[in-house]
Amino acid sequence: MSLLHRREGIIISTIEALHEVGIQNLSTKEIAKREGVSEGTLFRHFKNKTDILLAVLEHFSQYDDDIIQACMSRNLDPIETIKNYMSTYAIYYQNYPEITAIMQAYNSLMSDEELVDTVKAIFWKRWNFLSKLLEDAKVQGMIDINTDSSVLADLIAGGFRETCLRWRIESYSFSLKDRATLAVEMIMQAFTNENYISGGGKVV
Repeated sequence: MSLLHRREGIIISTIEALHEVGIQNLSTKEIAKREGVSEGTLFRHFKNKTDILLAVLEHFSQYDDDIIQACMSRNLDPIETIKNYMSTYAIYYQNYPEITAIMQAYNSLMSDEELVDTVKAIFWKRWNFLSKLLEDAKVQGMIDINTDSSVLADLIAGGFRETCLRWRIESYSFSLKDRATLAVEMIMQAFTNENYISGGGKVV
């Protein structure tokens, strides 16, 4: 249990360091200093910095499957499921702002050939879930059949990342949950079938 606790502590310290100094200035020396241990202690738990970052990415995505399953278990229609899905992440990040630094470091993390597959897997799992919901919405007549669901998924996911970045730039001065929820609602309203809207949430 002590070993597990130390390993988890190193992961948390790495996220904090990534948040405060950025990926370019992240070093095992910086991580060890924040964790209050020697670099040698780090290397008893991880092979190198890349190994630590792999663990950080796993930590970053550890709730993905649970969030997807929880959203699906509510048996909402596809559009409401999308809203719930994005709102859940916004609440999670609002309560843990340091972890948003990982999302902002995607491009830099992908420059490491040992990390690129993990970053892609995280990205595609989240994006594919959104894309499938949008396809389901098209099938059910909630969204115009001619709408490109992959582009719409880009708008939603990309808009959320930009909102997180602005939240960080503005020193968390607004509610991430409220802003992200409003953004998703505006995007979905713009692409929702008029018959679905006029039918009070039912296709008429």
